[in-house]
Amino acid sequence: MNNIKIRERLNTSITSGNKVIILDYDSLDIIHLLCKVLVSKNISNVEIWQSIEEKPNSELSKFISREIVNKAIYIYRMYDFSDKVFVISDSDQYGTMFNYVKTGILTKQEMIDALLYKI
Repeated sequence: MNNIKIRERLNTSITSGNKVIILDYDSLDIIHLLCKVLVSKNISNVEIWQSIEEKPNSELSKFISREIVNKAIYIYRMYDFSDKVFVISDSDQYGTMFNYVKTGILTKQEMIDALLYKI
């Protein structure tokens, strides 16, 4: 899938009223926790794009290939076109909330709650 199609897919999700969380972190427990919190807070206008094939039991999570995750993040960082797209990454290149989890400042639950504060 090329960048234009990915951008169109993002645009379709956003214009339909959804927010998109692109998860650049291959951790099934984070996806499960994120879906659990979204369901418990009755938040249904969120799509989680993730590259782990073992899909959690949630309609919110959409499996996409690692290549598309990387391209979607590239497009997001290049254009930063919307406040409806969020990237959760474990990259050391950018400061992330995962750094707070790694150092014990936040729990995973607190990180998810902070992420969903604006959603």
